[in-house]
Amino acid sequence: MLDTINANPDLPHLSRSNYYYTLTKDDKNLKNEKVMKRIKEIFEEHRHRYGYRRITAQLH
Repeated sequence: MLDTINANPDLPHLSRSNYYYTLTKDDKNLKNEKVMKRIKEIFEEHRHRYGYRRITAQLH
């Protein structure tokens, strides 16, 4: 796949490490999505008055 992308002159050159990074990037976003949703819920529950220390403590 990487050779096909790099063989096409109309597409930018893509390094091997960048190619594999983008393949796993979506998995990382899905893992963080649940945590980010919970952080936003905690923040909203306390009317935007909680700082990062309190939110971290509540997550633990």
